Amino acid sequence: MENNKEEKVKYQWQKLLRKHKKALSALVVGAIIGFIGFTLVMIWFIESSPLGGYGKWTFDRWSLENVVGFLMLSIVWELLLVGIPAIAFFGVFGYLWWTNLSDETKEEFKSLDADSKLKKGKKTQNKKYQSGGGGSFFLFIVMCIMVAIDGNWSTRFGDLSQGYSYFIYAYMFGMMWIGIIIVIPIVIAVVIYYLT
Repeated sequence: MENNKEEKVKYQWQKLLRKHKKALSALVVGAIIGFIGFTLVMIWFIESSPLGGYGKWTFDRWSLENVVGFLMLSIVWELLLVGIPAIAFFGVFGYLWWTNLSDETKEEFKSLDADSKLKKGKKTQNKKYQSGGGGSFFLFIVMCIMVAIDGNWSTRFGDLSQGYSYFIYAYMFGMMWIGIIIVIPIVIAVVIYYLT
């Protein structure tokens, strides 16, 4: 019975997608152009950025300051040259497409969306593997602060006498300080709460 419903929903989606081939084709072409634009902007940025020696630096010439700056600037350029135009294109295109649909077709999409939400609600999902949260990013920020406090923010990777183990130790010290500043007060508060 449930399998029959799934096949019916799948068939309805296929029917709607066939009915709107032009819109689907424009969506796919826009996504392909966006990916090509992303690739070209990244190549342009790598070859024109003084942060990476115009694409000629080896890893030993980079510092953590260069890596963070390079990542931030590449994100800004990607957003300016690809992200914002893509959002504008897909937003305007989607709005115009949706407003030109008949009420009957809109209701079909809404009913299919409701059916798929019901189907998803019945599945048991393993919450353990759903999302990563921001813990790793927070730990990276703490590690960057530890490196800056150590005075090695602008030090080239090749000039560090400790080698790559320096960054592993900085990461571990970052975890230790997170434990001292955040976890220990939480444990004390929980103990006090349960003892009183």
